[in-house]
Amino acid sequence: MSRPLQEAEDRLREGTVLSSDPGVLSLVGDIDVRTVSRVQEAVRICLDAQPTAVCVDLSGVTFCDCAGINVMLWARREAGRTGTGFSLRGPLRPVVARVFTLTGADSFVSPARAA
Repeated sequence: MSRPLQEAEDRLREGTVLSSDPGVLSLVGDIDVRTVSRVQEAVRICLDAQPTAVCVDLSGVTFCDCAGINVMLWARREAGRTGTGFSLRGPLRPVVARVFTLTGADSFVSPARAA
């Protein structure tokens, strides 16, 4: 694995916990252009288990850029396409909440914000 890819792997960890309903995907670390493919893969794994809903827990996310916002919107569309409910939960760290607000994505998906 190349050094930049290994560094990206080190910046994002995901834990997929599939109870019967809903599927919970907990993300930890950075969500950016280097890590979105891992998020997509984790979402696909969740959706393949066919839960009634997928909840993405962003409380452990330390950084998110526009690529991260796009992958969350993609995940919402994919869940809708399969008839699966989709939600995000926090609390969000202020730097992550700011990206959601600045891009207008908070009007589509509104996870709880950190105090």
